[in-house]
Amino acid sequence: MINLLILYNPYYQERVIESHLEVLKSSGKVAFGKVRSKLKNSLEVPENPLDLSSLQKELSAQKARDKNAYLQLFLTDYANLYVAKVEQILETLESSSGIIPSYYAQKALSIDVYFIITDLREIVRNDFATLRDKYLAGFRTPDFGGHTYAIYGNSYSYPLKITQKMEVDYFSDENLQNAEADTTQQAVHKKHFLTLFKSVEFLAMQENLAHFVLGETLLYALHPNSFENLVYAELEFRANKNDTAYDFSGVVLRYAKAFEQECRAFVRALIIELAKTHSAVLEIPYEENGHKKQVSDLLQSSTLLGVYGYLLKGELRAHIDKYAKQNPKISSVVKHLVSGIRAIQTLRNPAAHGEKSSINQASDIRNKILGIGQYSLISSIVKTRLEMQKEQER
Repeated sequence: MINLLILYNPYYQERVIESHLEVLKSSGKVAFGKVRSKLKNSLEVPENPLDLSSLQKELSAQKARDKNAYLQLFLTDYANLYVAKVEQILETLESSSGIIPSYYAQKALSIDVYFIITDLREIVRNDFATLRDKYLAGFRTPDFGGHTYAIYGNSYSYPLKITQKMEVDYFSDENLQNAEADTTQQAVHKKHFLTLFKSVEFLAMQENLAHFVLGETLLYALHPNSFENLVYAELEFRANKNDTAYDFSGVVLRYAKAFEQECRAFVRALIIELAKTHSAVLEIPYEENGHKKQVSDLLQSSTLLGVYGYLLKGELRAHIDKYAKQNPKISSVVKHLVSGIRAIQTLRNPAAHGEKSSINQASDIRNKILGIGQYSLISSIVKTRLEMQKEQER
């Protein structure tokens, strides 16, 4: 396991980690740039013994053997400590990539190297003593005589290669190993960044959903926005379910947003599967608010929930029936999804237009989506999507 350490300076940006987390949630990955020191060319900054090009090659070689290989990048400001899962190292990256926090460009920062991060965990928060005595004291510096990391009087240049006295892989996903034994589904890894900076109540509800409702594999396969909306909807629902006067419209909308997000992901995966045998599927036309579009547009952008229902029961129906000959369960999944879309729209639309939602309406949408005492809309489409994506990886 390759381990690196970067000492980041809050001077450049007050909310360094938070800014990167926002991009990670929206894009699934984020570029963390090592800011070039203004003293780079002076004698005050020693030359970094770490050969970044060799490091890139080493990581690439590891990924050639195991596509899931990564390195661990520890990030600290001496008050906090985080560890990032890095799957790629780039010396240059276009600002238009969409994975660089906006403050890099706003402050015209010069970057030595970008680390492409796909997950992030918090280890220590606002506790210098614990950080110093428990964690930094557990790091050795192989390029500096193998000595224990020294906070004071060092001549380090970052990123700094380190080793752990007690090796810890913070992204080993041990809790998901059994779930991933199902080879019919795409491998799902726990997304630690989803719970970063969350309350104790949020974490407890997330665990409840993981262990008693959806299961860890399906929960962590959700889009980050779906994940948050489901947890917050559950928190609000349970906190107010005994208050008959409470307006549950916010709860209804959160459940509906989670369903819409996963519906989009399912339809995209389905379109890719259908197009593999009949590319003309991508040219099927449809209208959205008076604008002419075609199915291929759905691979890059989203549409209204009702449009998905229209396409699934209409223009795509014949292609789905053909696909069902190789994948019989898809017919049942799509049938439930089409009827589910109608039901969710009926419950969501009044709330979206400012009408008050009752506990009964909130319970109804909750039961349909999570599968409380009935078929689970969200579980079925997420599980089927994972199976299709697994097939697409072959």
